[in-house]
Amino acid sequence: MGPDGKVMVEKTGPPVIEKPHVQGSTPLQRKFRLVHRLLVFGAAMWYIIISLMATDASLNILRDEARYDTGLLPISSPLIAGYAGTSTIRKSSLVVDVLADSTTPKASGTLFLESESSSSFTQCAAVAESDSVDIYTDEYLRWMFDILQNKTAYNISLLDEVELILPVVDCTMQSIHGGGAAIARVNYLVRYKDDTERVVLLPTSLSIQDYYIAEQYERGSALFLTFSVVEDMTFAGPVPHHYAIALDYPYEFKPDFEVCIFFEHTNEGFWSVETIPRDSFMRPPKPLLTARQLGFYLDKETSQVNQVNFHWDPPDDPASALTYWDWHGDAVTRDNWAWVHVIHLIFAIDVLFQLSLLLFLVYRSILQKHFWIGDAFASISNALLYRGIYVVISNHVNGYWTLTEFCLALADSVGGNSTVKYRPEMVHADMLTIYLNIVSVMSYLLRERIDPIFVLVCFEVSFNSRESMTKIFPALQKILVDYSDTESTYGRVEVDDFLSKLSPMRLWTVHPIHQNVWPLLIVTFVIIFSTILLIFLYIIARKLMRCHSSQDGDGKSASRRQSSGLFRNDSETRELMQFETATGSVLKNRFGILSTYKNYTYINGRRFASGDAVYCNGFVVANDKFVIATEDLMSLLIMKITRARFTNIYVYTIKEGTGVNQTARLVYPTTISWHDLAKVSVSPLA
Repeated sequence: MGPDGKVMVEKTGPPVIEKPHVQGSTPLQRKFRLVHRLLVFGAAMWYIIISLMATDASLNILRDEARYDTGLLPISSPLIAGYAGTSTIRKSSLVVDVLADSTTPKASGTLFLESESSSSFTQCAAVAESDSVDIYTDEYLRWMFDILQNKTAYNISLLDEVELILPVVDCTMQSIHGGGAAIARVNYLVRYKDDTERVVLLPTSLSIQDYYIAEQYERGSALFLTFSVVEDMTFAGPVPHHYAIALDYPYEFKPDFEVCIFFEHTNEGFWSVETIPRDSFMRPPKPLLTARQLGFYLDKETSQVNQVNFHWDPPDDPASALTYWDWHGDAVTRDNWAWVHVIHLIFAIDVLFQLSLLLFLVYRSILQKHFWIGDAFASISNALLYRGIYVVISNHVNGYWTLTEFCLALADSVGGNSTVKYRPEMVHADMLTIYLNIVSVMSYLLRERIDPIFVLVCFEVSFNSRESMTKIFPALQKILVDYSDTESTYGRVEVDDFLSKLSPMRLWTVHPIHQNVWPLLIVTFVIIFSTILLIFLYIIARKLMRCHSSQDGDGKSASRRQSSGLFRNDSETRELMQFETATGSVLKNRFGILSTYKNYTYINGRRFASGDAVYCNGFVVANDKFVIATEDLMSLLIMKITRARFTNIYVYTIKEGTGVNQTARLVYPTTISWHDLAKVSVSPLA
């Protein structure tokens, strides 16, 4: 009896409270449990990092800073440099051997190089079997040179001084097969009119691509052409390069070439050029951007798009100028709805607050000379059921663009292509939250707690090894590849018969997603979430082990169970405790992604809710006076700081040291003092 007349309950501190945990546990087991709890804390920190990375990625996209270098995409012509020799073009084997040492212009005929020792004036098989069969015809190649010469000689004096001997095509060039009639490469062999012994090779690159004139809000297709001048293979200086563009081609019969001044390649991968008109008074110069664009978008190209802008860099030395046509791609990702993924910042702040609370509880336990660390994943597990729903809703608002982009990138990569670039952090966080949500639901359905480290490892392995995981499911892998192949064909702009006869070249550009994305999403989720099967097997194994140990225990210690409650297990039916009836938290029904812990502890033969059970059910004890829900602590702190009750918060008062009142108490700013909040802890409750 205390001086105030109240009954005093003797408490000897946490070491006595935790004594039942010590009983039956070896020092090695306690150390293992401690290490495991520390690893779970690390897993919770990893969850925060993933959420913050997703937030950073979404803000990066909203600031229009999501740009990536796709790297070098080499296209080479392996044969032409060998035919050009190591001296002047006039002394090369191309002129001396193949053309019988003659520089006389051919009235017709295009030379097709098939190997180092074989050439022909008929289309080789590589050309005949490609989409570019109508481009690499003698008629079209000569016609293109004549138009280029007539249209650009006003500025490129070289074209006014030379005449065409014949076009030369390297049949081993990769772009013949994969160009899709959008790009072409030809080497024009020419000679000077006033000096017929001066022979020059003009490696010429052609590309049908998009152009933009920002000042005039004009856009369309264009034929962009560059050629280099190679006369001597030993030339040490940079070879000259020339640029020309024909706007609106291939939808005009003749390309209306204008010479261009090349300024730079922009950060988004465009050529920045300005036209040099024949008559600057009648046709002023046009600053424009152009690039070969590939990619896809959802609904609008300006709101949600994933595209790659391709350009090439003309080499400076003669051999490279003839051999290499190296493309560079700059990927651009835009998503005006990326703000929905900032929801992960809210998740991260909440978990960070809960981990800060846990660290404070650990600090309090150290002050009481007993080290205790709770399950750091408990706060995450408490919120998983609604967080998964929030993520699904946010993706619905987003039009499932982020998931679609991710799945198309996976399908593209599995199909042997890697041009789709994206920020995986948002999908990582979304899929992790949904994955944890599914596992949490499964935990409640099967009534089994699931170790958070095991769950996180299962997800991370499947997510980061998703390409390898597709090999386990050949049928699903085929669906991905077929989807990617089909979707890529929509990049080609189809034209009617009239326009198709104007030019053999075709425009490929950014296109809307035409196919139903749900089969793609479902297949990807099945592949990545397939490791849930391992978790299911883990649950079955735990149940079998528990059943086996229970049967062994029944045979060995039945008499002891009858004589003492100390040997009862958590699964046995028993009367609910005050803490359970007051808070509605039935300890044995607490499942989810949690570490294993004891629901009850025994002190002097009496049963109490263990400290782990109190914390993992989302409660803490404030100075042995109040039982407070951890989800209300942040609101409670804000209420006390602002001294305004902006929401209803209820707590349970403690009676007789460990008992819990069955009636909740409404909290006001002065109900709980700062002194009480400074002494929050976890302790057994009746």
